[in-house]
Amino acid sequence: MRTATRADKNLVIDILYSAYAANDTLLETIRSGSGTGKRLRMLLDYACEHTFDTGKIYISGNGLSAALILFPETRTISLNSLLRDLKMLCWIAGWKKAMRALSREKAIRKLLPHNGVYYIWFIGTISAAQGKGSGTRLMQDLIADCRTTNRTMYLEARIPENVEWYRQCGFHTYHELRLGNRVWHCMKRS
Repeated sequence: MRTATRADKNLVIDILYSAYAANDTLLETIRSGSGTGKRLRMLLDYACEHTFDTGKIYISGNGLSAALILFPETRTISLNSLLRDLKMLCWIAGWKKAMRALSREKAIRKLLPHNGVYYIWFIGTISAAQGKGSGTRLMQDLIADCRTTNRTMYLEARIPENVEWYRQCGFHTYHELRLGNRVWHCMKRS
């Protein structure tokens, strides 16, 4: 695995777009209608820029998988972050969907400790390579990296297949977060 730079951002967006193009949670976060694909790419761009400011982006050795890792205690408010959030609000999600996403993020943040968090915000493999081990190898590299930082890994998953994959990677559910008719498995790996 290697650490991504801003020069890798389009590759990371392409990987995550392929992995999340049919993800109903992300699609519910963006405005619907024509231009959905463009707004999904804008959302992933938003996530990458946020991660460059408050975490690290990793790309698998084969270039087929990527992960966005946040260190929540490093989050700061800046003019850039405010402009990025405004863009999210106005162009990508719209007011109602942005407020729903922020409410979900706030509920998740309340469950996390204040320090020592290695938060997997996104991890994905291009769709053509899924199920062939690239994502698992990246996760193993992330686990090794997390050990060197003396942090605990956290993430959330809702799709049963993903929850099972995370369990196979050593995660366990420490809380079930119910929002509307959805259940989020808040998971950690010590």
